[in-house]
Amino acid sequence: MPIDVLTTHYPDRQGCVLLNFALSHTARTAIRHAAAARSQRPQDFLSQTVTDAVALHKEERARRLMTQMEGLLAQHTPEELLLCATSTLLSHHNRLQSGKSSPTPS
Repeated sequence: MPIDVLTTHYPDRQGCVLLNFALSHTARTAIRHAAAARSQRPQDFLSQTVTDAVALHKEERARRLMTQMEGLLAQHTPEELLLCATSTLLSHHNRLQSGKSSPTPS
């Protein structure tokens, strides 16, 4: 399964996602050295690094969306944009409820 499916649907009891994956010897060595440089255990260093990367990814996605919204607002009124977004979200929700994963061509 894709990682976003696993993290969304299968967190542990504390809401954390435990990942089990094999690392090469080179990667393990690099993680150990980076963790030692920060006086951390390798697993803590890796956990924090992944957490930081996910947070950064979310921030970048939000910035890209905001930039796209600003571009749309330069061409459309806020009311038009809100109406279109609402219609699109409701359509998407209805497709999900009916079991369709994508819109049907007209």
